[in-house]
Amino acid sequence: MLARREPEGCSFRPRSVRLAGLLVSLAVVAAACDDSTGSGSSTTAVIEHATGSSDVVVQVGSYQLGAVPDMFVYGPELVIYGDGRVYAELDNGIKDRAVHFRLAQGAMGESAIQDLLRQADQLPSTTPIGTAVTDGIPLLLVAGGHRWEINDVSVEPFASYLGHLRTTVEAAADQVWTPSRWIVRPFDAPKCTVTDQPSTEAGYDAPVYPHLVAQYPIGDFAC
Repeated sequence: MLARREPEGCSFRPRSVRLAGLLVSLAVVAAACDDSTGSGSSTTAVIEHATGSSDVVVQVGSYQLGAVPDMFVYGPELVIYGDGRVYAELDNGIKDRAVHFRLAQGAMGESAIQDLLRQADQLPSTTPIGTAVTDGIPLLLVAGGHRWEINDVSVEPFASYLGHLRTTVEAAADQVWTPSRWIVRPFDAPKCTVTDQPSTEAGYDAPVYPHLVAQYPIGDFAC
């Protein structure tokens, strides 16, 4: 289990669950099922996206290798790839004044990806979102061809979207993820080190996501 000390003044991001209902009349169902009509396919347009196993379709968070004021090391919170694979560092609650995380992986169906991309298309395109704060790090959100930097995660409709996204990913990521690479930077260290094991100091390492493993060979690098 991973643990990271919570910086002073840090707020928690709200989670939300979006409920939807669908009512279909018997006549419409009958028409859709009648092959003689030549119709019955959905009118919802499919959103094209990259489908490769290394193609990032959705991402929340980015690498911060020595974030002030405590020189914490952060990686992305979650990544969804084009083939539906999901990797995430999920919130696992607070214990002894430390935020705990668990690393998980899984697979997501195309319908779930389409849902996330359609909702992202409805979000305002303006960025950054909210007012920047001292020592604050904007949250990166990438969804399809969209990219935002979010200073205030409580701003709607982004708060609801992020809550729905996290809930969807958490449901899909049902297996333990054991990263093959870690970026480690002890407090106030002049360089970063890529290893195959996490740091013994909570808060000073980040897992390397699969699409970046080739870019981070074992060894030291400037950061």
